[in-house]
Amino acid sequence: MIRPASLTRVWAILAASFIFSSCLFEDRTCCYLSVGFTYTYNVKEADAFAAEVKSIELYVFDADGLFVESFREDAPDGFRKEYRMLLPSLGPGSYTFVALGRNRAVPAADDGEFRFPSLEPGRSALTDLTLRLNTRSGISDRDFAALYNGVRPCELNSGAQHVDVPMGKLTNRLRIVLMPYRGTQTLEAEDYRFAVGSGAVCLDHKGDMLTAVPTVFGPHSYAASTAPSAGEDEVGQALVADFHLSRLLVADAPTLHISSPGASDDIVRVNLAWLLSLQGIAEHRREWSDQEYLDRQDAWSVTFFIDGGSFIKSRIIVNGWVISLENVSLG
Repeated sequence: MIRPASLTRVWAILAASFIFSSCLFEDRTCCYLSVGFTYTYNVKEADAFAAEVKSIELYVFDADGLFVESFREDAPDGFRKEYRMLLPSLGPGSYTFVALGRNRAVPAADDGEFRFPSLEPGRSALTDLTLRLNTRSGISDRDFAALYNGVRPCELNSGAQHVDVPMGKLTNRLRIVLMPYRGTQTLEAEDYRFAVGSGAVCLDHKGDMLTAVPTVFGPHSYAASTAPSAGEDEVGQALVADFHLSRLLVADAPTLHISSPGASDDIVRVNLAWLLSLQGIAEHRREWSDQEYLDRQDAWSVTFFIDGGSFIKSRIIVNGWVISLENVSLG
């Protein structure tokens, strides 16, 4: 059986076999499996696989949903655009290919990352391939590796075999910016706390939530930022909190909390999936459902304005679009 670490050796053997024509069928097709990957399930609908994915793991399951083998390849500098994973051919039949990718290789001992299970050929099933974020007692405040997945059922015949696996992204980057509405006001970083509550940290191979696991995402980076040349009454200060989140699911209703130490209630408490989905309407993406829009977009910036301790509900900016929530309670 071929182990993930032996891909280079496999490719060398395949290349030699091809050169000496020792692995040809009567129709002169070579007995190898070629697997390609694309990532066009994004807002730009352009293939971003080569630009983003730096590590790919491919899992093969047979017609009965039993695990056959897995293969892995890392490309720290990025995969070339024409990259295909070349492997020994499989016997004719029905298979399901599952691809899991990251934007960097993850050390085996690195906590705080999404983990993939160890599967046993012939015994483990497709349902055993689950993805779970390692947290510290239900808290995640790490800048973990971005996660991508793709599923492709297919029928394979004898001879040269070609499979293409379309992929999507299961993680999100979120930046929360808190700004004073007037230049005469200042904000202190220690006066505010930011958190996102979500349960979508245990996913199946398709990226769907298996069971809700209450998790608090904290910012992996939080600091005050000051403009270098702000005028006397000009707003020139902001608090910036950066998060890395799991998949944003409408059904999960992840909640953004902004609070002040010692206060009994949140200053802001809002359904984050709902708030971010409003931008989809602003961008005229009505052909996509809210969930599809949340899955295609993976980077978010939300700016809140505060005036004398109260939030300005008509001045919330999501990815550059001003969204008015005058009649909506945020906390």
